[in-house]
Amino acid sequence: MTSNFKTPQEEFWAGEFGDAYISRNRNNTLLAANTAFFARIFSSLHSLPETYLELGANIGMNVSAIQPLAPNAKFTGIEINSQACKELANTGCEVIEGSIFDAEISKKYDFVYSKGVL
Repeated sequence: MTSNFKTPQEEFWAGEFGDAYISRNRNNTLLAANTAFFARIFSSLHSLPETYLELGANIGMNVSAIQPLAPNAKFTGIEINSQACKELANTGCEVIEGSIFDAEISKKYDFVYSKGVL
């Protein structure tokens, strides 16, 4: 596999390990815990963010956790694994496929986060 990745971690997540991580990351218990986690975070805000950028979004478990809390929000996710990108797109999230290191972001977001990226 030839790539332009700068680190072994990028190769790792873009490849077979990242593919296998998808099935381990799809879990209703995790989704419920994430929803409660973000609800606690947002409870201290005066208003909910309207735009979100997740670095390392995988299949969109965090997006799916936030959507019920902020149903009119717009989501963008950066993800290196092509299989995960396909599932992330199904959440309605705008997908930027590639490395976090190489992403060129020109938009501004109300809430930028990474949760679970090692």
